[in-house]
Amino acid sequence: MSEADAVGFLNNIYTGATPGGMEYRIIRDDIGEENGGRTYWIAGNGSFDGYHLMATREGIHHLFIINESNDFLNEDDSVFDDDDEIYVQATFIDADGGRRSQISNVVTGRF
Repeated sequence: MSEADAVGFLNNIYTGATPGGMEYRIIRDDIGEENGGRTYWIAGNGSFDGYHLMATREGIHHLFIINESNDFLNEDDSVFDDDDEIYVQATFIDADGGRRSQISNVVTGRF
């Protein structure tokens, strides 16, 4: 989207029945979000420590730093498969309830 469109969405983020914002879902690949994933909701725009939602030349830009425990991220602990795979689905929700989602790359590790 253009910067002008991004500015328009963010300037009107509080004009709907409920404010728009960002939804972040941490998904543990083998378990799936419906079986223990976590969802974070941040209403509105702006920035604070570890988060920002703003309009740029590339469109809407967001950042959210999440710290999770090893216990939560450890979704594979068998003898045959000890590698964990996680990813995040980030969804911008506008003031009218419209949703635009993007899925991150899969991160593999032993948590």
